[in-house]
Amino acid sequence: MAKTQNDRNTHDRDLTRRDMSLVLFTSETPDAPLRWALVHDGEVEDMGIASSLEGLVQAYPDAGDVPVTLVLPGDQIAARMIDTPAKSKAQFRQAAQFALEDVLAAPVEDMHLVVPDDFSSGRNLVIAVPKEWLAQWTEAMAANGLSLSLITADYMLLRSGEGVATLLFDETRVVANIGGTGFVADASFAAAILPELLSEEGVTQAAIFQYGDAPVPNIGQVSPRPIASKEELAALYIKGITDETVDFQQGAFAPAKNWRGAIGPWKIAAGLAACCAGIALIWAAVDGVRAGNAAQGIRTDATVLYQQAFPGERVTNLSAQARRKSGTAATGNASFMALAATLTKSVEALPNITVEEIAYRADGTLETRLRFSQDDLDTLKKALSDAGVTATESRNPRLDGNVYVGGLTLRQGR
Repeated sequence: MAKTQNDRNTHDRDLTRRDMSLVLFTSETPDAPLRWALVHDGEVEDMGIASSLEGLVQAYPDAGDVPVTLVLPGDQIAARMIDTPAKSKAQFRQAAQFALEDVLAAPVEDMHLVVPDDFSSGRNLVIAVPKEWLAQWTEAMAANGLSLSLITADYMLLRSGEGVATLLFDETRVVANIGGTGFVADASFAAAILPELLSEEGVTQAAIFQYGDAPVPNIGQVSPRPIASKEELAALYIKGITDETVDFQQGAFAPAKNWRGAIGPWKIAAGLAACCAGIALIWAAVDGVRAGNAAQGIRTDATVLYQQAFPGERVTNLSAQARRKSGTAATGNASFMALAATLTKSVEALPNITVEEIAYRADGTLETRLRFSQDDLDTLKKALSDAGVTATESRNPRLDGNVYVGGLTLRQGR
């Protein structure tokens, strides 16, 4: 695939620094050109255009090492506030499907519905995204080794709230967020409906931004604020990326949790086992050393090492304590690592299964929490069995959107 000039230049930029992230302002498909912004501590550090998602990755070899925010064009995304009492998320989702049936251009079954975690307020935002289109993006991101931290729409990044409207006139279109919902429309069409729409929504505060020479209609007494450069335009959107930004990654599109990070404590356990074994060996050497200064130096180093590994534990008999820790930690760690390795291999062949939590138990079992389809769970259990691991369901599965949430208990042996 041909590269743009921006593609060729990006390889010199360092993405590995702390607090770096990429924000991608996309077109309709992953194969189309897109704008990228390199962000450090919330500030735009650099930006450009890539020929495609693949072109971006070719230009940025380290792109997979930083979190990526995917900003999708709002043209295909519908957002509505609905008043629906519900006792559970599943009930709320069903009510939202019913409420959106008559306002969507496509069947509601073909849409991925983004619903709030807290729907107790009575009036809640629901977003509908075409499933196939969203899947096209998530699959392309995964295929190119990119790590998604957030998927959202462009208009969801504009300042919003009850009675607040933000309008961005960008070339021939308007990107609007009105009272927390939004849309993207042709500027000439939007100009005809905006005054009445703002009035109906009870807007008391409005901000209008004008990018370049985009025509702006007369809307009340609000004067447009000019945006002179692409950098200023990107900064306007990036200010809207916060912990409260609506993320489309839920239900069937929930991110596969980087559960290997949960193995961290057990990797530490392995390190502690080695540490303890090392201390025991060091201490044995001390016992045979008769040169006082050398013995004292080794003894001091061993004590410091033990206290770093087990902070807060008083050292009374370092030799005995290290041998005791070494024996128990090594046994448990070996069992955990064997089960975790088998689970990893089995899950990697089933991309529709997400491992959300793992916990190693004192009885030698591994507890997991999973998101899955029923067919995939049966396939996973068979793969584990073929590898010599017994897998039993540890909780009754519950339906969450289009997937099930449940758990397996893993034990070595059949």
